[in-house]
Amino acid sequence: KYLDKNIKIIATSNWQLDNSKKSFLLKQNKILKIPLPINTNFWKPFNKLEARKILGWEKDKTYFLFGFSDISKRFIKGLDITLKLFQNFNLVNKRSKLNIFGHLLNFREKYENVNFLGRTESNEELKLIYAASDILLAPSRQESFGQICLEALSCGLPIVCLKKTGPEDFLINDKMGISLDINEDLYSKDVINKIQNLLNVTDKNEISKNIKKTYSYKVIADGLIKIFN
Repeated sequence: KYLDKNIKIIATSNWQLDNSKKSFLLKQNKILKIPLPINTNFWKPFNKLEARKILGWEKDKTYFLFGFSDISKRFIKGLDITLKLFQNFNLVNKRSKLNIFGHLLNFREKYENVNFLGRTESNEELKLIYAASDILLAPSRQESFGQICLEALSCGLPIVCLKKTGPEDFLINDKMGISLDINEDLYSKDVINKIQNLLNVTDKNEISKNIKKTYSYKVIADGLIKIFN
């Protein structure tokens, strides 16, 4: 009721933008979209085989990756979707593994070819994990931006996310990842084929360049300067 209508509202993703425009409190304000930036000089591609050697991973396997802050958010972050997607893919490609990082205290469930890495110790370690992986599975049911997805893409790692979530914004082209509709069959043969095709067309350097063009500190800062001028 008393919100200053002259205040500009900054949304960091299309998901936030759309919801802000529907908001009773915010819809009378000017609403703009400016994504969060990322340090593309740090989050950048690194040799996959070298990263696997450092981490002790097998060089000839397909590695999927999933991550979250803690186990209490497993439903919102789509851990169940991730496990089923991987299990279906693993029926076709037996040489695949799923690595999960995050705070997993008191999580005792066991799955075939699924490895729980626990919490990462540093950004340097996380960058190696991105480099050593083949695809990030990030099917969050609700994700307003998606920092992990942006870091992964900046390192050249393609992603799988859900439609109408923040990370969908990052997919500048279909070689960077795929977005799935939660209202359709997420586990169909067609979806598994899309994931396999994504593995075949991945160009880490090209993915990383696309992120640098859009989400680097300089690009985002220039956008802010234009708005506040």
